[in-house]
Amino acid sequence: MVTYDRPEHVDRLLGRLVSQRSRPDEVIVVNNGANEETRRVVESHASRFGRRSIDLRHHARGEDTSLQRGRNDAIELSNGDVICFLDDDVVPRETWLEGIERGYEWDDSAVAVGGPAPVTDEDLAFQYDVETSPTNQNFINQYGEHTQRTYKWIPSAPVRTDFLVGANMSFSVDAIEDLGGFDPDYEGHPQFEELDVMAKLWKRDETLVYHPRALVYHINASQAESERVSYWYGRNSLRFRRKNFPETYPRSLFRLLVDVEYGTPVWRQLGRVVLDDDSASRWRLRGYLDELLLDRFDGPVGERLAAPYADG
Repeated sequence: MVTYDRPEHVDRLLGRLVSQRSRPDEVIVVNNGANEETRRVVESHASRFGRRSIDLRHHARGEDTSLQRGRNDAIELSNGDVICFLDDDVVPRETWLEGIERGYEWDDSAVAVGGPAPVTDEDLAFQYDVETSPTNQNFINQYGEHTQRTYKWIPSAPVRTDFLVGANMSFSVDAIEDLGGFDPDYEGHPQFEELDVMAKLWKRDETLVYHPRALVYHINASQAESERVSYWYGRNSLRFRRKNFPETYPRSLFRLLVDVEYGTPVWRQLGRVVLDDDSASRWRLRGYLDELLLDRFDGPVGERLAAPYADG
């Protein structure tokens, strides 16, 4: 897990990992920002993990808070043939790691396995009605558009899928290293950094498995979309499309303007800003604009043009 200044989340998650039905070989806590309380929390769990022959390690990263670089450090530090990633605000069921293992057994060509991450409150009560569709619900297409139902989709059996979410994903170490790990060029609030990896696997026609037993509860006390999240969603969504789908990028921009299948098109977002002064839409539109400016004026000129908005 990669964490930043949330020791209470780390404490809760470690308590769940140590009691998994299938024990991990090692657990690596990547402490972005080197929070001292997080280090103490990890040390407080050391003896409990040691009694179960699980290697618990703490890795401090100074002032660097990049999620992608933290994940890449974890890949370098890991010793297994499969590496699993969890967000620090999830609570895994006791069958989570067992489900990951079964996913690789269910299809021995799988290079990545994950599962549901239903959104819950602090009491682990689902915030959305569960969907049990037996067919894939996480899609990517050739324009870099995507949609997913991981926040409520729990099938009754394993399913091949297009992508997994960062809160609950695992990879063959050979596969993730072959991709070069996670790209730190996705700046700001983490957005699209794990989808970047999934798109590369999708374009290679690799096998990804979504296993219902590999379930984590994703605690999200607030559903509000902050201005900062909205801004970087806009910026990084265009960067993601341009980088991974250059052959369809111009058309994907047009589809972003008018198409309603894969999210809210730009014309609707403009309407929200004009009619309701919707802050999230306004900042997402600024993110789109800044990324287009950086694309048009690559280098220092583009950076200066985008600077007024970049900090949200």
